[in-house]
Amino acid sequence: MLRQQSERWWAVTLNGVVALIVGVVTLLWPGITLGALIVIFGIFTLADGVLGLGALLFGARRVGPWWLRLLGSLLSIAAGLIALLWPGITSLALLWLVAAWALAKGILQIVIAVRYREHLARTWLLVLAGAVSLILGIVYVLFPGAGILSLVWLLGIFAIVYGGALIARGLLLRDVNRAFKGEARADT
Repeated sequence: MLRQQSERWWAVTLNGVVALIVGVVTLLWPGITLGALIVIFGIFTLADGVLGLGALLFGARRVGPWWLRLLGSLLSIAAGLIALLWPGITSLALLWLVAAWALAKGILQIVIAVRYREHLARTWLLVLAGAVSLILGIVYVLFPGAGILSLVWLLGIFAIVYGGALIARGLLLRDVNRAFKGEARADT
């Protein structure tokens, strides 16, 4: 199973790169408008969902129930589409949308990592990404009045940490993939 996961290392890494870029851009320009923030969030979550769906549809043999990963991908796609198609939502509505997405995505990632830890490599990175997502959601639920600027900063920090964890996981899977390919060449 690890061999099949390692063949899709690039999808995990690409997802992390997108998250990292979104985080850096968000922190470099903190005075970003609410409309731009909605577009950035929409693109990020849409890319997260599409890449997750692509990995699910075009991936090798699956680990665990496919519907958990499908649910996480569809949740990200829905959040991205809502943000992009209805940009006139208020900052508080965006805050609740980000909080709901972060909580649900974090729970799903942790459930997958814990439940299928014997089949997945380096699950602590998936748990880290899920925990960061959960923390972001909890902070927004507990302190909704902190304002949109805190949303910008927290979303930027979240995206950098989340992206870094996914990049690290993807690169570890790449190394595993190379090791499998080396074994295959040695066998011939």
